[in-house]
Amino acid sequence: MFNNNEEVLVIKVDEDIELKQVEQSDAPELYSLIDQNRAYFSRWLPFVHYTVGVENHEEVVITMVNVANLMPKYVFAIKYQGEYVGLLAFRNFDEINRKADLNFWLSKLYHKRGIMFRSVLALMDYAYYNMDVNKISIKSPIGNYASSNIPRRIGFQLEGIERAGERMADESYIDLEVYGMLRDEYEKIRFQ
Repeated sequence: MFNNNEEVLVIKVDEDIELKQVEQSDAPELYSLIDQNRAYFSRWLPFVHYTVGVENHEEVVITMVNVANLMPKYVFAIKYQGEYVGLLAFRNFDEINRKADLNFWLSKLYHKRGIMFRSVLALMDYAYYNMDVNKISIKSPIGNYASSNIPRRIGFQLEGIERAGERMADESYIDLEVYGMLRDEYEKIRFQ
């Protein structure tokens, strides 16, 4: 799944933040981060349930990618001042229509520092100009204001509500707000 022989992509966001393409060797730190935030993440992220009881921490990355249907090549750990604090990833990449969903999570200890906002902008820039993406969507559970504030603040358009958009670990379903931004819309805000 992960080719550790290829050069690892690192996107420098600013002096404090970098996005590092995830490798199997990142698994212990990512597992620890998930475990420290388990109660908080479990409310919104169904994959967290499946990381319990992972015998080998290296399996957590594979479990997370498979359960969340992420694209392994485009999964990035967020490092803030050298520490793992979160994750950004593309899911459901549609090569023909040049669009993808952007998923993210951040340790609760690092909220309200602008880390996710700056990280999302940096990965959007990479997607529009290096992956030739035309549209990025962000889906946020209704009520998860920490998540939905990111696309709103950037200027994404609320396109609607996806009813029963995600199945949680307890077999219940949650509705998702769907936000979208086209490349030409991004260029208008990027070059203001």
